[in-house]
Amino acid sequence: MCKLELEEISAGKYRLTLLLDMEITTGLPPILLTESPSSTEDRLRTNKGKGPGQVERLALTVEQTAEMLGIGRDRVYNLLRTGQLGSIKIGKLRRIPRSALDSYVARLLAEDARPHLPQ
Repeated sequence: MCKLELEEISAGKYRLTLLLDMEITTGLPPILLTESPSSTEDRLRTNKGKGPGQVERLALTVEQTAEMLGIGRDRVYNLLRTGQLGSIKIGKLRRIPRSALDSYVARLLAEDARPHLPQ
């Protein structure tokens, strides 16, 4: 299921809400992507009923991000290098926040939803 809503919040400013319910073939439960990230408490609340060790991570490795998007590590590094995908540093480690991944996917879906005009 995919639902895209565009709402004008003030003159010239719009809120784009994307609801995407998709099943991941890795056996993970369906996830809900939204343009604005949910709070840590909301994310933790969604993990109720999951077994021990099954925690939804707030920040992902490049490898985890590549697996979730179904692309290679090199492509993820390219997205980071070009600024299309945000990341943070925790000490010497580079991590991609779930909110940055959610925003990236929402932008791709919004671009794809725009009508394609002939040149």
